[in-house]
Amino acid sequence: MQALELSPFATLILEYLQIMLGTGSRMWPGYLLAFVFIAFAVYKMEGLKSGFWKYLFPKEFYFSDSVKTDVKLFLFNSFVKLFDVFNSIAGRAFIAVTIISWLGGNTSGPSSMHPLIVALILFVAADFWIYLYHRLHHTFEPLWVFHAVHHSSEFLVPISRYRSHPIYGLFSRTFRTLFLGVVDGILLALFVTSIDFATLIGINTLAFIYSITGNNLRHSHIWLSYGPYLSYIFISPAMHQIHHSRDPRHWNKNYGGAFAIFDWMFGTLYIPKEKEELEFGIVDKNGNPIQPHDGFVNAVFVPFKHLGQWWVRRKSKNPNELQRARYN
Repeated sequence: MQALELSPFATLILEYLQIMLGTGSRMWPGYLLAFVFIAFAVYKMEGLKSGFWKYLFPKEFYFSDSVKTDVKLFLFNSFVKLFDVFNSIAGRAFIAVTIISWLGGNTSGPSSMHPLIVALILFVAADFWIYLYHRLHHTFEPLWVFHAVHHSSEFLVPISRYRSHPIYGLFSRTFRTLFLGVVDGILLALFVTSIDFATLIGINTLAFIYSITGNNLRHSHIWLSYGPYLSYIFISPAMHQIHHSRDPRHWNKNYGGAFAIFDWMFGTLYIPKEKEELEFGIVDKNGNPIQPHDGFVNAVFVPFKHLGQWWVRRKSKNPNELQRARYN
Protein backbone atom coordinates (compact mmCIF):
# COMPACT_ATOMS: atom_id res chain seq x y z
CA MET A 1 0.00 0.00 0.00
CA GLN A 2 1.35 3.38 -0.99
CA ALA A 3 2.15 5.65 1.91
CA LEU A 4 -0.07 8.68 2.30
CA GLU A 5 1.73 11.83 1.21
CA LEU A 6 0.80 14.97 3.09
CA SER A 7 0.73 18.39 1.51
CA PRO A 8 3.28 20.95 2.78
CA PHE A 9 0.43 22.78 4.54
CA ALA A 10 -0.77 19.61 6.30
CA THR A 11 2.81 18.82 7.33
CA LEU A 12 3.16 22.33 8.76
CA ILE A 13 -0.06 21.91 10.76
CA LEU A 14 1.15 18.58 12.18
CA GLU A 15 4.49 20.11 13.16
CA TYR A 16 2.65 22.99 14.82
CA LEU A 17 0.49 20.57 16.81
CA GLN A 18 3.60 18.60 17.78
CA ILE A 19 5.23 21.75 19.15
CA MET A 20 2.11 22.63 21.13
CA LEU A 21 1.03 19.20 22.36
CA GLY A 22 4.02 16.86 21.96
CA THR A 23 6.15 15.49 24.79
CA GLY A 24 8.45 18.50 24.48
CA SER A 25 5.59 20.74 25.64
CA ARG A 26 4.13 21.04 29.14
CA MET A 27 0.76 20.94 27.40
CA TRP A 28 1.27 17.29 26.41
CA PRO A 29 -1.85 15.43 27.64
CA GLY A 30 0.29 13.07 29.73
CA TYR A 31 1.81 15.96 31.69
CA LEU A 32 -1.61 17.57 32.15
CA LEU A 33 -3.04 14.28 33.42
CA ALA A 34 -0.19 14.05 35.93
CA PHE A 35 -0.99 17.62 36.96
CA VAL A 36 -4.59 16.60 37.73
CA PHE A 37 -3.55 13.54 39.77
CA ILE A 38 -0.98 15.42 41.84
CA ALA A 39 -3.40 18.30 42.38
CA PHE A 40 -6.00 15.79 43.59
CA ALA A 41 -3.48 14.40 46.10
CA VAL A 42 -2.79 17.93 47.38
CA TYR A 43 -6.55 18.58 47.55
CA LYS A 44 -7.03 15.48 49.70
CA MET A 45 -4.06 16.25 51.95
CA GLU A 46 -5.42 19.71 52.65
CA GLY A 47 -8.85 18.25 53.47
CA LEU A 48 -10.71 20.79 51.39
CA LYS A 49 -14.51 20.60 51.29
CA SER A 50 -15.18 22.51 48.07
CA GLY A 51 -15.58 20.55 44.85
CA PHE A 52 -12.32 19.32 43.34
CA TRP A 53 -12.91 20.68 39.83
CA LYS A 54 -13.76 24.13 41.18
CA TYR A 55 -10.58 23.95 43.24
CA LEU A 56 -8.51 22.85 40.23
CA PHE A 57 -9.99 25.23 37.64
CA PRO A 58 -11.22 28.42 39.34
CA LYS A 59 -13.19 30.42 36.78
CA GLU A 60 -11.77 33.74 37.94
CA PHE A 61 -8.33 32.48 36.92
CA TYR A 62 -8.96 30.57 33.72
CA PHE A 63 -11.35 33.12 32.17
CA SER A 64 -9.29 36.17 33.14
CA ASP A 65 -7.80 38.56 30.59
CA SER A 66 -4.37 37.61 31.89
CA VAL A 67 -4.79 33.93 31.01
CA LYS A 68 -6.33 34.83 27.64
CA THR A 69 -3.07 36.66 26.89
CA ASP A 70 -1.14 33.58 28.04
CA VAL A 71 -3.01 31.46 25.50
CA LYS A 72 -2.47 33.91 22.63
CA LEU A 73 1.27 34.12 23.34
CA PHE A 74 1.45 30.32 23.56
CA LEU A 75 -0.17 29.94 20.14
CA PHE A 76 1.98 32.66 18.58
CA ASN A 77 5.28 31.48 20.07
CA SER A 78 4.53 27.90 19.01
CA PHE A 79 4.15 29.17 15.45
CA VAL A 80 7.46 31.06 15.68
CA LYS A 81 9.19 27.83 16.75
CA LEU A 82 8.28 26.28 13.41
CA PHE A 83 10.95 28.45 11.80
CA ASP A 84 13.52 28.31 14.60
CA VAL A 85 16.65 26.46 13.50
CA PHE A 86 17.84 26.19 17.10
CA ASN A 87 14.66 24.51 18.33
CA SER A 88 16.31 21.11 18.18
CA ILE A 89 17.86 18.62 20.60
CA ALA A 90 19.94 17.40 17.67
CA GLY A 91 21.57 20.86 17.37
CA ARG A 92 22.84 20.68 20.96
CA ALA A 93 24.01 17.09 20.43
CA PHE A 94 25.82 18.01 17.20
CA ILE A 95 27.76 20.80 18.92
CA ALA A 96 28.61 18.48 21.82
CA VAL A 97 29.90 15.76 19.50
CA THR A 98 32.01 18.34 17.64
CA ILE A 99 33.57 19.59 20.90
CA ILE A 100 34.26 16.02 22.07
CA SER A 101 36.02 15.26 18.80
CA TRP A 102 38.14 18.41 19.09
CA LEU A 103 39.18 17.36 22.61
CA GLY A 104 40.17 13.89 21.47
CA GLY A 105 37.14 11.95 22.67
CA ASN A 106 35.51 9.03 20.88
CA THR A 107 32.12 9.69 19.30
CA SER A 108 31.83 6.61 17.12
CA GLY A 109 31.88 3.74 19.59
CA PRO A 110 29.34 2.73 22.24
CA SER A 111 29.00 4.91 25.34
CA SER A 112 31.49 4.08 28.10
CA MET A 113 29.12 5.21 30.83
CA HIS A 114 25.52 4.26 31.63
CA PRO A 115 23.07 6.55 29.80
CA LEU A 116 21.38 7.56 33.07
CA ILE A 117 24.69 8.83 34.47
CA VAL A 118 25.32 10.73 31.25
CA ALA A 119 21.77 12.08 31.52
CA LEU A 120 22.42 13.29 35.07
CA ILE A 121 25.59 15.11 34.02
CA LEU A 122 23.80 16.87 31.18
CA PHE A 123 20.68 17.57 33.28
CA VAL A 124 22.67 19.28 36.03
CA ALA A 125 24.58 21.30 33.43
CA ALA A 126 21.30 22.39 31.83
CA ASP A 127 19.87 23.38 35.19
CA PHE A 128 22.91 25.50 35.97
CA TRP A 129 22.36 27.21 32.62
CA ILE A 130 18.72 27.89 33.60
CA TYR A 131 19.88 29.50 36.84
CA LEU A 132 22.46 31.75 35.17
CA TYR A 133 20.28 32.72 32.23
CA HIS A 134 17.22 33.33 34.42
CA ARG A 135 19.13 35.44 36.91
CA LEU A 136 20.68 37.53 34.12
CA HIS A 137 17.18 38.34 32.85
CA HIS A 138 16.28 39.77 36.25
CA THR A 139 19.44 41.84 36.71
CA PHE A 140 20.17 43.24 33.23
CA GLU A 141 17.37 45.56 32.22
CA PRO A 142 17.57 45.14 28.40
CA LEU A 143 16.81 41.46 28.99
CA TRP A 144 14.36 42.11 31.82
CA VAL A 145 12.03 44.22 29.67
CA PHE A 146 11.30 41.08 27.61
CA HIS A 147 11.27 38.63 30.52
CA ALA A 148 8.83 40.92 32.36
CA VAL A 149 6.11 39.71 29.99
CA HIS A 150 6.28 36.32 31.70
CA HIS A 151 6.13 37.87 35.17
CA SER A 152 3.16 40.03 34.26
CA SER A 153 0.83 37.02 34.63
CA GLU A 154 -1.66 37.94 37.32
CA PHE A 155 -2.96 34.37 37.64
CA LEU A 156 -0.71 31.36 37.30
CA VAL A 157 -2.05 28.41 35.31
CA PRO A 158 -0.03 25.72 33.49
CA ILE A 159 -0.11 27.55 30.16
CA SER A 160 1.41 30.61 31.88
CA ARG A 161 4.70 28.74 31.43
CA TYR A 162 4.46 29.90 27.80
CA ARG A 163 3.61 33.52 28.48
CA SER A 164 6.84 34.90 27.09
CA HIS A 165 7.98 37.43 24.55
CA PRO A 166 9.10 35.99 21.18
CA ILE A 167 12.50 37.71 21.61
CA TYR A 168 12.99 36.00 24.97
CA GLY A 169 12.14 32.62 23.45
CA LEU A 170 14.45 33.16 20.48
CA PHE A 171 17.39 34.18 22.67
CA SER A 172 16.71 31.38 25.14
CA ARG A 173 16.64 28.60 22.55
CA THR A 174 19.59 29.94 20.59
CA PHE A 175 21.96 30.48 23.50
CA ARG A 176 20.75 27.34 25.26
CA THR A 177 21.68 25.27 22.21
CA LEU A 178 25.08 26.94 21.81
CA PHE A 179 26.01 27.11 25.50
CA LEU A 180 24.84 23.64 26.46
CA GLY A 181 26.31 22.08 23.33
CA VAL A 182 29.73 23.42 24.32
CA VAL A 183 29.33 22.57 28.03
CA ASP A 184 28.05 19.07 27.24
CA GLY A 185 31.02 18.49 24.95
CA ILE A 186 33.57 19.62 27.54
CA LEU A 187 31.98 17.66 30.40
CA LEU A 188 31.58 14.49 28.40
CA ALA A 189 35.13 14.71 27.02
CA LEU A 190 36.42 15.00 30.59
CA PHE A 191 34.26 12.38 32.30
CA VAL A 192 33.01 10.03 29.57
CA THR A 193 35.68 8.45 27.40
CA SER A 194 33.31 7.39 24.64
CA ILE A 195 29.77 8.38 23.62
CA ASP A 196 27.75 8.02 20.46
CA PHE A 197 25.49 10.61 18.81
CA ALA A 198 22.33 8.51 19.24
CA THR A 199 22.87 8.30 23.00
CA LEU A 200 23.15 12.09 23.23
CA ILE A 201 19.88 12.61 21.36
CA GLY A 202 18.05 9.84 23.19
CA ILE A 203 18.88 10.96 26.73
CA ASN A 204 15.66 12.56 27.95
CA THR A 205 14.67 10.30 30.84
CA LEU A 206 15.38 12.83 33.58
CA ALA A 207 13.74 15.65 31.66
CA PHE A 208 10.63 13.49 31.27
CA ILE A 209 10.57 12.63 34.98
CA TYR A 210 11.04 16.30 35.85
CA SER A 211 8.15 17.33 33.60
CA ILE A 212 5.71 14.70 34.78
CA THR A 213 6.30 14.95 38.54
CA GLY A 214 4.44 18.14 39.30
CA ASN A 215 6.21 20.57 37.02
CA ASN A 216 2.92 22.05 35.81
CA LEU A 217 2.06 22.91 39.42
CA ARG A 218 4.82 25.52 39.35
CA HIS A 219 2.54 27.76 37.32
CA SER A 220 -0.67 27.24 39.24
CA HIS A 221 -2.44 28.32 42.42
CA ILE A 222 -1.84 24.90 44.01
CA TRP A 223 0.68 25.12 46.85
CA LEU A 224 3.05 22.16 47.05
CA SER A 225 6.14 22.53 49.21
CA TYR A 226 8.90 19.93 49.60
CA GLY A 227 9.53 20.85 53.24
CA PRO A 228 12.52 22.43 55.00
CA TYR A 229 15.13 19.87 53.91
CA LEU A 230 14.40 18.75 50.35
CA SER A 231 13.88 22.40 49.44
CA TYR A 232 17.63 22.91 49.75
CA ILE A 233 18.05 20.45 46.88
CA PHE A 234 14.96 20.81 44.67
CA ILE A 235 12.82 23.77 43.64
CA SER A 236 9.26 22.97 44.68
CA PRO A 237 6.17 24.35 42.89
CA ALA A 238 5.62 26.62 45.91
CA MET A 239 9.14 28.02 45.61
CA HIS A 240 8.64 28.91 41.95
CA GLN A 241 5.30 30.55 42.77
CA ILE A 242 7.21 32.64 45.31
CA HIS A 243 9.57 33.64 42.50
CA HIS A 244 6.53 35.11 40.72
CA SER A 245 5.29 36.94 43.83
CA ARG A 246 5.16 40.73 43.70
CA ASP A 247 5.98 40.96 47.44
CA PRO A 248 9.39 42.75 47.73
CA ARG A 249 10.75 40.08 50.09
CA HIS A 250 10.32 37.52 47.31
CA TRP A 251 12.04 39.51 44.57
CA ASN A 252 15.05 37.93 42.90
CA LYS A 253 14.66 34.59 44.66
CA ASN A 254 14.49 30.97 43.47
CA TYR A 255 15.84 31.27 39.95
CA GLY A 256 16.54 27.55 39.64
CA GLY A 257 14.75 25.08 37.40
CA ALA A 258 14.84 21.63 38.99
CA PHE A 259 17.62 22.12 41.56
CA ALA A 260 17.76 24.59 44.45
CA ILE A 261 21.45 24.00 45.05
CA PHE A 262 22.53 26.85 42.77
CA ASP A 263 20.22 29.32 44.52
CA TRP A 264 21.61 28.03 47.81
CA MET A 265 25.21 28.45 46.63
CA PHE A 266 24.70 32.00 45.33
CA GLY A 267 22.43 33.37 48.07
CA THR A 268 19.13 33.61 46.17
CA LEU A 269 17.28 30.74 47.87
CA TYR A 270 13.98 31.42 49.64
CA ILE A 271 12.36 28.49 51.45
CA PRO A 272 8.88 29.16 52.84
CA LYS A 273 8.30 28.04 56.42
CA GLU A 274 4.54 27.74 55.88
CA LYS A 275 1.94 28.30 53.19
CA GLU A 276 1.98 31.92 52.04
CA GLU A 277 -0.75 33.92 50.35
CA LEU A 278 0.72 35.25 47.14
CA GLU A 279 -0.23 37.86 44.59
CA PHE A 280 1.35 37.72 41.15
CA GLY A 281 2.31 40.30 38.58
CA ILE A 282 4.75 43.20 38.37
CA VAL A 283 4.98 46.53 40.15
CA ASP A 284 6.27 50.01 39.39
CA LYS A 285 9.27 51.64 41.06
CA ASN A 286 7.04 52.64 43.98
CA GLY A 287 5.80 49.10 44.56
CA ASN A 288 2.34 49.64 43.06
CA PRO A 289 0.88 46.84 40.90
CA ILE A 290 0.89 47.60 37.18
CA GLN A 291 -0.02 45.71 34.02
CA PRO A 292 1.85 47.09 31.00
CA HIS A 293 1.28 43.86 29.05
CA ASP A 294 -2.52 43.75 29.08
CA GLY A 295 -3.36 41.89 25.92
CA PHE A 296 -1.38 40.26 23.14
CA VAL A 297 -0.45 43.46 21.28
CA ASN A 298 0.93 45.21 24.37
CA ALA A 299 2.74 42.05 25.46
CA VAL A 300 4.59 42.02 22.13
CA PHE A 301 5.27 45.74 21.58
CA VAL A 302 5.52 47.39 25.04
CA PRO A 303 8.90 45.71 25.82
CA PHE A 304 10.43 47.55 22.84
CA LYS A 305 9.11 50.81 24.31
CA HIS A 306 10.70 49.95 27.67
CA LEU A 307 13.95 49.08 25.92
CA GLY A 308 13.93 52.50 24.27
CA GLN A 309 13.32 54.17 27.62
CA TRP A 310 16.28 52.30 29.08
CA TRP A 311 18.47 53.49 26.21
CA VAL A 312 17.41 57.11 26.77
CA ARG A 313 18.22 56.85 30.49
CA ARG A 314 21.56 55.26 29.67
CA LYS A 315 22.47 58.17 27.42
CA SER A 316 21.20 60.78 29.89
CA LYS A 317 23.74 62.98 31.64
CA ASN A 318 21.49 63.15 34.69
CA PRO A 319 22.71 60.47 37.16
CA ASN A 320 19.22 60.23 38.67
CA GLU A 321 17.86 59.08 35.33
CA LEU A 322 20.28 56.15 35.17
CA GLN A 323 18.50 54.30 37.98
CA ARG A 324 16.75 51.18 36.73
CA ALA A 325 12.98 51.47 36.48
CA ARG A 326 11.70 49.34 39.35
CA TYR A 327 9.21 46.83 38.21
CA ASN A 328 9.78 43.24 39.23
